[in-house]
Amino acid sequence: MVETSLGAPALDHRHVHNNSPFCRLNFHHENVMWEDINTALKEIDWHQLMDNLSPVSIYELLYEKLIRVCEKNVPVRTDKKRKNIIPKDRKVLMRKRTKLVKQMKLSIDINWKRKLANKMQSIEKQLILSHENERKYAEMKAVEAVKRNPKFFYKYVKEKAKIRSPIGPLKLDGELVDDTERICAALRSQYDSVFSKPISYDVLCDTELDEVHHDMTDVNFTEKNIAEAVAELACGAAADDTRLLKKYQMKAIAD
Repeated sequence: MVETSLGAPALDHRHVHNNSPFCRLNFHHENVMWEDINTALKEIDWHQLMDNLSPVSIYELLYEKLIRVCEKNVPVRTDKKRKNIIPKDRKVLMRKRTKLVKQMKLSIDINWKRKLANKMQSIEKQLILSHENERKYAEMKAVEAVKRNPKFFYKYVKEKAKIRSPIGPLKLDGELVDDTERICAALRSQYDSVFSKPISYDVLCDTELDEVHHDMTDVNFTEKNIAEAVAELACGAAADDTRLLKKYQMKAIAD
């Protein structure tokens, strides 16, 4: 049965501790056998078992049957800290990488450093492959659990949606670089390389803008052109000015 206990008073209330056997079971686990649970519950003859029983006895019987069925088909909860266990092969690779980093810092010989760098590159590839295999396996398990346990699938998707992938070591000019400052500089250089440089235009000085030139050396016209332009003028709002221009035009032609 369910056991409850009241803890020491905290502020203005008390904590209620639930020691139900259901709390030990992980109903969000991928290996929950829901179909087996439904089949087992359907096979029980509830009418025969609950005949002539009091409400309290019916509750106790129902609770006991559910516990027995769930304990057979639902995994037990485990400590959350165990989920972050690093695989053994990955631990070995990480130890080797640490040793190589120390050797590269202490070594002076260029040829020896190149050999160590090649080993480092091989270890990094193995670590990347290990992470990819782990991720693929987790994705496969989540996809397989879509039909029988959708909660596990959506929980997996929600967790992965918040993860930010770190930037690993980069290979620059044949050298494997894991220094964060050099990686940032390389990424910035790559980002700037796709943009073209702005064209430099000649800027006019203020003195050149303030100068006024009255010479009309780029337009060629004769007296005939002026006479034709004046003849085409129509009398509008400035009728007097037009008549005056035409009068002096005729006088200039006569002279």
